[in-house]
Amino acid sequence: MKRTLLLMTVIVATCLTIGCTSDHEEDLLIPVDPTLPIVLKTYNDDVKAIIDGNCTVCHAAGASASWYPLETYVEVKASAESGSLYGRMTDAAAPMPPSGLLPASVSQSIQDWINDGLLEQ
Repeated sequence: MKRTLLLMTVIVATCLTIGCTSDHEEDLLIPVDPTLPIVLKTYNDDVKAIIDGNCTVCHAAGASASWYPLETYVEVKASAESGSLYGRMTDAAAPMPPSGLLPASVSQSIQDWINDGLLEQ
């Protein structure tokens, strides 16, 4: 009985060891097509239209939230760097704009822009 248990333990341990190894790091990487261009989100191409269409109604000179302007790249970038821009856009309890959360694809574009380095152009 002890011999059978020992033999079973050795067989299971051997199977687990052999089945969970890789000799090549390349086997663990996801292949990337080097011919595909890397497209990064930029303020001018991807973010400005979102901000202008949803935020500057209130966040502009003479508007109700003029104390927190979002009219220029520098202002929007500062808001993104502080965490306020994306945080308020995705805050269900106090969303911006106040009319309700923007579609997930829109807030994802903002998050992608932030992740891509807050590029202007």
